[in-house]
Amino acid sequence: MRQFDEMRGAIQKWLAGLAPSDRAAICTFGEDYHLLVDFTSDKPALLASLANLALKDAHTRLYLAIERAIELAHRTDPDLPARRAVVVLSDGKDEGSALTPEDVVRQIRSSHLPIYAIGYSNLRRAERQQYLDVLHRLSNLSGGVYREAAAESLSELYASMTEAIRRVFRVKFTCQACPSDGRSYPLRMAVSVAGKGLEDTLDVVPQKSLAAPEPVKPNSSWWHRISWWGYLLIALALIGAAVARLRRREIPVVPTELPNPVDTTDVPEAPPGKGLPLKLVLIAGKEIGRTHKLQLRDRVVIGRSADCHVVVADDPKVSSRHCELILSEGRVLVYDLGSTNKTSVNGVPVLGRHRLEDQDCILVGETEFRLRMGGE
Repeated sequence: MRQFDEMRGAIQKWLAGLAPSDRAAICTFGEDYHLLVDFTSDKPALLASLANLALKDAHTRLYLAIERAIELAHRTDPDLPARRAVVVLSDGKDEGSALTPEDVVRQIRSSHLPIYAIGYSNLRRAERQQYLDVLHRLSNLSGGVYREAAAESLSELYASMTEAIRRVFRVKFTCQACPSDGRSYPLRMAVSVAGKGLEDTLDVVPQKSLAAPEPVKPNSSWWHRISWWGYLLIALALIGAAVARLRRREIPVVPTELPNPVDTTDVPEAPPGKGLPLKLVLIAGKEIGRTHKLQLRDRVVIGRSADCHVVVADDPKVSSRHCELILSEGRVLVYDLGSTNKTSVNGVPVLGRHRLEDQDCILVGETEFRLRMGGE
């Protein structure tokens, strides 16, 4: 019960801090998915809805909840902000949804809606990391951010999610001639920032306007039920000061640092002695769970070549010298070294040098690492 009260308190604090222009909808998922409160800026109503929740359900239909939240976030009500995101607190375990992770992945790829996930688990050790990694992967594929509850409080994690959501560009395209027939159409985009270009093609499904559903009334029988480790799913809509922001593959608002010419002819010796301790934990690819412990003093090169500091020899999509981690004024930066298949951080292709944060995911080829700063 203590953990549940902590979760509820963190979410209430987060909702209380929303701006007047923000809108939030709250959904629960236990034995079934329910829209607790439809999109609103009414903070007392949002806070009151959480106060009435209790722990009763035995199962958690996480995948169903994500699918329904994606549908909810595609609503086109005229008073809703344009920037949308789904924020979910869960242990990552789904029970009884009749959906597979692959079904959710297809939904994510067609919707391009970012999922910001907080992993919080009381499962046994054998299951804990297995399901948290699934949640992490889904968030990463969506272009959202994943954070695992550890040293930081849940309130701090929710605050970091708000900051991450506000750092993302949203570009709106209107196509009057595009049919809303449920089919997927390719959209090619070219973005230029500070003289550096990035091109990408993604498949989009033109959306029809969706009518607002009726929220379930407070006296319904499920009102006081939510599963013990299913937690809460919250779909959050935010307004930016000037430009609304959203998308699966986005360019950071401002690159942390523009790329400088880097001589990559020779790889330096692995940084010995004192430096910033890092861990790169393999979360996708072969040998999942393998950990590379590093002392970053200058730079560390990741690639397929045997003379790299972190060698990824079994992934043909990784270049011989794919990317490097750099320590600059106490900050850890990642820089793509002209690789064939690019380097991505949290699902976003790197443009120039990009600042890394603890728990960020670095994708090279088809191999993905979770960065842990401080070596823990």
